Amino acid sequence: MPLTREQKATEVDAVKALIAGAKSLVVADYKGLTVGDMTELRRRCRASEVNLRISKNTLVKLALDGTGMEGLSEVLSGPSAIAYGLGEPSAPAKILMDFAKEKEALKVKGGAVEGQVLGMDRIEYMARLGTREEVLAKVLGGIQAPATNIAMSLLGIHRKLLGLMTAYKEKLEAA
Repeated sequence: MPLTREQKATEVDAVKALIAGAKSLVVADYKGLTVGDMTELRRRCRASEVNLRISKNTLVKLALDGTGMEGLSEVLSGPSAIAYGLGEPSAPAKILMDFAKEKEALKVKGGAVEGQVLGMDRIEYMARLGTREEVLAKVLGGIQAPATNIAMSLLGIHRKLLGLMTAYKEKLEAA
């Protein structure tokens, strides 16, 4: 059953709102997935603040106009599911790429992060990245490591000096 003009306008507005509120989005071809597979994919998306939506490609292309992400129109052909990341920017890429490893029918086609269209190489890289907190922890660990090493070296020198002084004290007491 075809959509009415009002329904199409409502859908375009809803997709525009999702695009505006999303930190990232990933487009995938879901042809060949079963209803159970799609249910499982939606469940994983919900758990990670990702909104998975299936809309007509022509309506999504209309919603993309003026967003700076018009380049995504190239990947909008055939059945397309779009995962909108509302929280962690890498979450949609990670969820869809992991699910694509389990279910070969799902094919990731492209995506965007904060208004910049990304190719498949960048989507795969994002999927391998940790969460924002994990990346920050690694950076902080890298910054703290030299300071920790210096502190441990100085502590070792103090221990050796204390041991030397204790041995000297014992020698004097023995004499």
